[in-house]
Amino acid sequence: MQALAHDDIIISSWQKFRAFLEGANFTEAAEEITEGKIESLETAMKQNSSCGRDLKSLIDRVWLTMSEYREDNPTITDDEIRLKISKSDLVR
Repeated sequence: MQALAHDDIIISSWQKFRAFLEGANFTEAAEEITEGKIESLETAMKQNSSCGRDLKSLIDRVWLTMSEYREDNPTITDDEIRLKISKSDLVR
């Protein structure tokens, strides 16, 4: 739900993105990201290159998909959403 309400803010800095990941219970994934990977991601996003646009597009599609899942089933759990997204064409 935070992704839908705060989409631009979430990707505005590494700290906010990491807080989002941890809040979504992706703590292990957030801890595995190295400083070098963070800097590369930040640089790509600042340059507004196609990579940054592609990342933003992917994030937007994931959030839209999450919204659709919640609309179809308001009682869906976060774990169920994660499972559905992991099996979707978004991440294959």
